[in-house]
Amino acid sequence: MEASLRMPRTTSLRSTASVRDAELAAFYREHSEDAFRLAYLTCRDHDRAADIAAEAMERVVANWETQRPEYPKAYLRRLIVNITIDQGRRRHNFGL
Repeated sequence: MEASLRMPRTTSLRSTASVRDAELAAFYREHSEDAFRLAYLTCRDHDRAADIAAEAMERVVANWETQRPEYPKAYLRRLIVNITIDQGRRRHNFGL
């Protein structure tokens, strides 16, 4: 009975984390260039596009475990468009 109350081994936690890290690394490798291209198409500025793509990837990573989307590439694209729109509003409101 006491054996079922033991904490899980750290190796199983590490393996779960390494699986997640491997999934994220594969997702990044597969979609980072497309993310930049879409960001560039939406804002027409290389520096802003790099920032937008990085912020979108950061949000995907932050939500990967808790809110992993059914279609992660579509989620990434939607984030890019939303971030671009938000930045455009801020730039317009502050006269930048």
